Amino acid sequence: MKNLFFILAATIVVIVLVKNTFLKKEETYEPVACTMDAMMCPDGSYVGRIGPKCEFQKCPDIVVNTLASIGQTIIIDGVSITPTKIVEDSRCPTDVQCIQAGTVRVEVILEKESDKKVATIGLSSPVTFLGKKVELISVTPDKNSKVTVKPEEYKFEFSIK
Repeated sequence: MKNLFFILAATIVVIVLVKNTFLKKEETYEPVACTMDAMMCPDGSYVGRIGPKCEFQKCPDIVVNTLASIGQTIIIDGVSITPTKIVEDSRCPTDVQCIQAGTVRVEVILEKESDKKVATIGLSSPVTFLGKKVELISVTPDKNSKVTVKPEEYKFEFSIK
């Protein structure tokens, strides 16, 4: 009886091994129709589903530009920032000795999807938009008493936290 059980077990093991080793079925993929879902990427763009498992495409690798000129829109963390005009530039010129450092304030349009806000952001004066802190980090070029900076020459650096 023990021999019969051993022979039966060995036969089953051999059949399973032969089936898995020599009779492997070739995998074929049938066309798949994915849903038309879209996912928003950190840069504000959208990607859809692809492939046999209908996974979302990889978001684009985009170097986020944090510098903008007047009228130029940048996107940081899904928020569009467009500087529209210089409200104040009271910075101390680099070729002059001042008692106070002064500041720069710029009017911006902040947008994300259907939310929009017009705000004035100054150096060291962040604005809150949709729970995020939008900051003006730096302004170039530096001010000089002998040169007038034209509005189109300004570059504003922003961050969002």
